Amino acid sequence: MLQQLATQVVTLKVSPLGKVDVEGNFGQGGGIVSQLFNMNGLVGTLPKEKVGAGDKWNATDAMTIPGAQFKISLKSENTVEKFEKEKDEQIAVIKTKASVGSSSDESSDQGSMFNLKATMTGGGEGTTRFRVTAGRAKSAESDLKVKITAKMDDPQGGDPLEFKAALERTQKIEMN
Repeated sequence: MLQQLATQVVTLKVSPLGKVDVEGNFGQGGGIVSQLFNMNGLVGTLPKEKVGAGDKWNATDAMTIPGAQFKISLKSENTVEKFEKEKDEQIAVIKTKASVGSSSDESSDQGSMFNLKATMTGGGEGTTRFRVTAGRAKSAESDLKVKITAKMDDPQGGDPLEFKAALERTQKIEMN
């Protein structure tokens, strides 16, 4: 998928609160590509109400696993750690702790003949530096680690097959 991404036209639209919509062959419905290009790291969408130093809010998002019909739920707890002055800009430093999981409703691949069921656990943390006056992110750094355990019916009728995988995403984005 990432190899194809390098040769395809992808249009990112970012709302004033940081919601990323991806248009192109990889973006219908957002999915994992919108998460890979998320301008706010793990923060997700910023709150509509004003926040100050020490304020906290929670956000919920989901990543769709390519080739499967289930999603990884991503919940984040965000805190405005402080405000800094950089040149003539006021910068909000936002710290995020994220947790990843899947409920039994989300973990079943109903669109597949293999009856794939998966559980996902993990989490990560990140820091977003947000330009207050400009109303957009300046930079975002985050690390996310997810453990995936999946079972599927054996197409030959034997015992179910079990797979284990790890998804690690380290991201650093800087915007001018």
